[in-house]
Amino acid sequence: MEAAMEQLSSGKRINTASDDAAGMAISSRITSEVKGIQMAIRNASDGQALIDTAEGAHVEIENMLQRARELAVQASNDTNSDDDRASLQLEIDQLLTEIDRTAANTSWAGKTLMGGETGGASEFSFQIGTGGAASDTVSVTIDEMSSKAIGIGTTGVSGGRATGDAGITFEDGRLTVLGVPEQGDAFTFTLNGTSISATYTTTDQYADDATGAAAQIEAAINVAVAASPTDFPGISVVNNNDGSLNITQSSVVNVDTAVVVSGSGTASIDSDNNIVTFTYGTTADAFTLDVNGITVTVAARAVTDGYSADAAGTAAKFANLVQQTVGLENVTATDHGDGTVTLTQSSAPVVEAAEVTLTSTTPLSVSYNDSSAISVAGAFVAGQTISFDLFGEEVSFVTASDDGFADTLAGVASQMAAAINEAGISGISAAKTSGANSVTLTADVNVSGAKVDSGAEFIVTTIGDAASAKIHIVGDADDTVADVTAGTNTTAAFADGDAYTFNVAGHEVKLVVDTSDGYLDTAVGVSQQMKDLIDDLGLEGLSVAVDTTATGNSAVGVTITRALNGTANAGSTVVTNVTSLAADEIGDPTFSGGIDVSTSAGAADALTRIDAALLTINTQRAELGAVSNRMEHTINNLSNVSSNLQSGLSRIQDADFAKVTGDLTKSQIMSQAATAMLAQANASKQGVLSLLQG
Repeated sequence: MEAAMEQLSSGKRINTASDDAAGMAISSRITSEVKGIQMAIRNASDGQALIDTAEGAHVEIENMLQRARELAVQASNDTNSDDDRASLQLEIDQLLTEIDRTAANTSWAGKTLMGGETGGASEFSFQIGTGGAASDTVSVTIDEMSSKAIGIGTTGVSGGRATGDAGITFEDGRLTVLGVPEQGDAFTFTLNGTSISATYTTTDQYADDATGAAAQIEAAINVAVAASPTDFPGISVVNNNDGSLNITQSSVVNVDTAVVVSGSGTASIDSDNNIVTFTYGTTADAFTLDVNGITVTVAARAVTDGYSADAAGTAAKFANLVQQTVGLENVTATDHGDGTVTLTQSSAPVVEAAEVTLTSTTPLSVSYNDSSAISVAGAFVAGQTISFDLFGEEVSFVTASDDGFADTLAGVASQMAAAINEAGISGISAAKTSGANSVTLTADVNVSGAKVDSGAEFIVTTIGDAASAKIHIVGDADDTVADVTAGTNTTAAFADGDAYTFNVAGHEVKLVVDTSDGYLDTAVGVSQQMKDLIDDLGLEGLSVAVDTTATGNSAVGVTITRALNGTANAGSTVVTNVTSLAADEIGDPTFSGGIDVSTSAGAADALTRIDAALLTINTQRAELGAVSNRMEHTINNLSNVSSNLQSGLSRIQDADFAKVTGDLTKSQIMSQAATAMLAQANASKQGVLSLLQG
């Protein structure tokens, strides 16, 4: 009766090991499996939700690709003008941006699914069983889906353009090898003003592709840094193993060894904050300071140097010298106007003139004679893109058989001259060279638009069509504008707030006199300030000098020269970044953006790349869909197994209420019957005793 009462109160047949030792062990194992299966069902459901989230993002990326393809088809039609295609490109750019944002931000419970900010594939393992065997897990890889990863973004696949002749580009600290390098291709560029060169070869330890070329370039940089560490302060190179290198440098400027050459002034250095502080003694003050291993010399002061005779003037002169020193192009000198200068530099080094000298020339090639002529060589090929930078402005054109130019080298030269003139580079004109397959350039300074905002009068005189002009500052007492020629003298002073505006080569310059800016408030001081402002424009090919043909305050302005021989502005080159791509290589030729539908050829290339991207998306979606369906079947099977296991556990562990209740009732009846019979037996004895008493 006690056993029955225990089973009925607990609902379990087995309450202690003594009830059924084997049954207890079996039920314990089944309980573990049931609970494991229930959690596996939840895991599978969560995994399916994660996959469906990623697949939904893929659907939206596919929708954007379909729209981009529509735009590319539209742009392929020659009924569109250049402006029409530019408008179509605006939407293309926005679609690429949204694709990148979707890939970076799609997540499930905080886990990025399609590359995220770090890029690369995302790998997941889902536990769908109760054990540790390989069959108890499902592994899923979701590839990165950024525009770059699917081949329509800034650098395409494998770090850059994967077809055509070898090329090289540098942007935001990333140097990328493009195309297919061949034996003997020479990769050259300047790193912080120092030339670096690597010749590609297939007989070394590096891979015979763009990845190997990047590794060779990395080795060349490391050799140069080891040989002259002072020229490369804090430079480090990381090989991304995809044909690209990340080149960084320390953002801290190494400034030390301030030496007083003459005079009684001082120069002190705050190394922690890279601040140089000057004090003024006499006009004989002269200093040398080492900035990133390069000596900057502040010569003894002179009345004609344009800077005030105080600490602010010395600091202003030092800041300007730093900005103009070769090798310190990446260093920024901030003059605070109180005798102090703060030096900073970007974490990305300065890489310029990145180019590849190919072992075999393309059908058309372009070269500059460093004087005035751009020559065309090779043979005419329709659909070839020629591009180059002229004084820092891009010029590009595509050869064609129906463009109105002859299908000869002379015709290409004429087309190039037209492209240069259409580029609208201020002061630059081009014409086909008579009797030669070249273009002759003419350069003017093009100084114009001078006006007085307030203060002393201001006149600009352009000397004929020559490549130089003088800007003259005149401090007439009255407000009469007079013609000014070279050599005019003036002793007029300038007042605080005097302001002037003028244009140099199409760029506006605004000069405001400030008595505390470190410049003399005279013609020579304002002339020096004007020179510094023009230098700060960073215009390729311009040379600016203060006109100091007389003494005292007779310096009346600056002389600006634009040279075609590449000697102006200390090492600038007139024609740079020359590229020549055959028709099958067109498509983002400058690699400054993703797919480009601004030209008919670019639109055709965009169609090919978008189709490849759609294939990538569809392949990934198919894989995710297959896994999602598998998860559905897994969940159904686990649910069935769990139900059957729980039924089996119930049969082993649960009490049989009908049987146990019957047993309890039988026990209770037996107990009650025994009690009744005992009572009757006791009563019969009492009857006998009663008879005996009677």
